[in-house]
Amino acid sequence: MAWTPITDLPENWQEFVSTEVASLAATWAETYLSLQEKALVEMFHERLRREWSIETGIIERIYTIDRGTTRLLIEQGIDAALIPHGATNRPVGEVVQIVQDQRAALDGLFAFVAQRETLTLHYIRTLHQVLGGVPRLP
Repeated sequence: MAWTPITDLPENWQEFVSTEVASLAATWAETYLSLQEKALVEMFHERLRREWSIETGIIERIYTIDRGTTRLLIEQGIDAALIPHGATNRPVGEVVQIVQDQRAALDGLFAFVAQRETLTLHYIRTLHQVLGGVPRLP
């Protein structure tokens, strides 16, 4: 399929609104609250943050790590004891530190998006310091 530019919504866009969306949103909100009370939402968010922190380094070619170990770290937490010999191309302690730095940067970005952090020169320098010293693979 050839690329085409995105066009604006048609004038009659309101005709496309589904009447079921409000009901679905209410059901989702109710389910979300019940899960939140059980702390399942926070557990899901924590695993997601670990996954993003680990896979950011893989995508950026900072290190390699096998898929099984990645899954284990996502499920159990970032712990050097969970990384077997040969599962990564860098020293285990170094990989753990890089993942923790990626996590700190990710948490900072989410704080900024949630407007708990303001975009200041200090904030940008802190992000640069956390991420800037990470050597990349050739």
